[in-house]
Amino acid sequence: RATLAAENPEAVQALLDNAAKVRDGIAETIRTAELERAGARARLVDRGEAGLAERRDALLTARDAVAREREVYDRAAVARRLLLETLKAARDEAHLAYIGPLRERVEALGRIVFGPTLEVAIGDTLQVQRRTLNGTTLPFESLSVGAREQLGIITRLACAMIVSSEGGVPVLLDDGLGWSDKDRLEAMGAVLKVAGEACQVIVLTCYPDRYRSVGGAHVVRLG
Repeated sequence: RATLAAENPEAVQALLDNAAKVRDGIAETIRTAELERAGARARLVDRGEAGLAERRDALLTARDAVAREREVYDRAAVARRLLLETLKAARDEAHLAYIGPLRERVEALGRIVFGPTLEVAIGDTLQVQRRTLNGTTLPFESLSVGAREQLGIITRLACAMIVSSEGGVPVLLDDGLGWSDKDRLEAMGAVLKVAGEACQVIVLTCYPDRYRSVGGAHVVRLG
């Protein structure tokens, strides 16, 4: 009895009773789960369990078809991107081939008008973007009307001179230089004379005095 009392039989009984309750609870949980499984099985049968595998296979087939189609589009996109990059590279190469000679020709003609310190920046559209004179750089839009007009004519003449060796095209000027003073008119006359030696320059004007400084010009009076 002393040994039994030392083993604390009340505690052992409590543990036993608790274990029995836990066992009963687990058994009840199992019975509930089995009922739920039976109900789920019945619902699957009622809603067409037999067709689920077929639907799954159809969805997998559709997924694979979409994946293959995507691969086709991806390859096409890569090809188009490569084509675009190739065209851009060719365009940039051709553009650089024109920009350098055009800038040099514009500066050579422009220094007759603006002096030996003239430098210009040519943009992607082959137009003057900036003018540097005596170390001061201004965007084309900030120049005076006369300077913009003079640079515009010089750029057209430079383009015509560059392509003149390949047949070229005439440059037609319709009554320009209306914003140029006497000194600039004289300098532009020299520019037109230089350009006229490389390509045909035709000037239409109601004010012939503006072009009296064009050396070697052939004048045709109309009317």
